[in-house]
Formats: sequence, structure tokens, C-alpha cells
Amino acid sequence: VLAIGVGEFIAPITEPQAQLLRATALHKTMITHTRYGIWLREGQRFINIRELNDDGSLANISIYQVDDQQQLTEMQHAEQAVYLGQQQWRLQNLKRSSLTQEKRLR
Repeated sequence: VLAIGVGEFIAPITEPQAQLLRATALHKTMITHTRYGIWLREGQRFINIRELNDDGSLANISIYQVDDQQQLTEMQHAEQAVYLGQQQWRLQNLKRSSLTQEKRLR
């Protein structure tokens, strides 16, 4: 009875935290989980993943690129990302916006 209780009630609650911990250990990048989704930092790129689907795909992904002065230079948003293998993802319905110094001053 105890094993069934753990499997039915406790395991589903702790599964997202376990996946986040595993991803942090494997990729050695800064990963944070907030109420706004998962945030990853890879160098000067910040990635926000709002949804993790049961099939392993990601949804509602935003990617922010900053320069050496931590100024935002580019924003991208994809409706979905599908893992292709060998550390490659295919972003679907990608929209990209670039910011120039002139646009930031306004």
C-alpha cells in the first residue's frame, strides 16, 4: 500500500524537479525553475522554456541574446522544439527580432 501511495501521489510531484536536477548535472549550464518555466543560461544566451510535453518536445520557447555589456541584442520565440538527436533541436514557427544600438537608445 505504501509503494502504491508513493507511486501515485509523491512521484508525480517530484518528477519535474528530478528532471531539472538531471539536466543541470548533464549540461553544466545554469538552470533555474520558476513559475514562468525553466530558464537556462549558456554564455550570453538565456533560454526560457514554458512547457515540457510528455513526448519530450518543448513548447513556448523564448531565447534572448545579450552582448558583453549585458544589453539585449536579439530575441527569438518558437512555438515548439523537437529533439532530433545528437544535441540538436528543430525550432518550429520561429520568430526573430534583432535590436541595434539605435533602437535601444529610443
